[in-house]
Amino acid sequence: MRCKCWILRSWWRHLFRSPLNPPKGEVVWRLVFGVICFVSFFVLQPFELIKPFEPFKLLTLLLQYKHLLPSDFHPDSRVWIYQSDRSFTETEQIEIDELLNQFTESWSSHGAKVKGFGKLFFNQFIILMADETASGVSGCSTDSSVRLIKDIENKYNADLFNRQNLAFFTGENIIQIPLSKFNEAISGKLINPENYYFNNVVLSKKELEEKWIIPLKNSWLKNKVQ
Repeated sequence: MRCKCWILRSWWRHLFRSPLNPPKGEVVWRLVFGVICFVSFFVLQPFELIKPFEPFKLLTLLLQYKHLLPSDFHPDSRVWIYQSDRSFTETEQIEIDELLNQFTESWSSHGAKVKGFGKLFFNQFIILMADETASGVSGCSTDSSVRLIKDIENKYNADLFNRQNLAFFTGENIIQIPLSKFNEAISGKLINPENYYFNNVVLSKKELEEKWIIPLKNSWLKNKVQ
């Protein structure tokens, strides 16, 4: 709407508020400009009636999360994703990111420092990553990361280990649906095969970049929607 108002103001100014008896060249310019404004006004209108298209919003999410991943980690770096059953508040987000930073700074395996990364994404997904080309991640170091997640879970009263909750991006929001309610959500059109699914079982940085947020129709759930 704001764009169309600018077009109308420009059209009025150039066609009706310019000096009388303008040079011949300016007359042609006014006519050309008038045609451009007229076409623009009616071409823009249909697009303003269309609701925001989901892939454009998804693209923003993709660019945001890929940009935040460490660029110097090997593509085969191990990844763990923990999905919260609720969105964290802004204050909680800051605190959780600080806890993750503190942990990865001191993360070690048999005395060797683990090249680690941790961050909260989209207010409800904790991602931990370890580049094992620098040093391997032992069972004990993995256990220490699990203890961290349990501490966060208890401190903020959130469920971070329920793998039965499925997360989807609907174009407007990220919603969670219990696996037991999936068929009901499909039949009730709460979600559809074109919506995007958070595939939290990815195991590497490469998979995280390419297969974390994927169309539902391309996920392991595809047989349930056909």
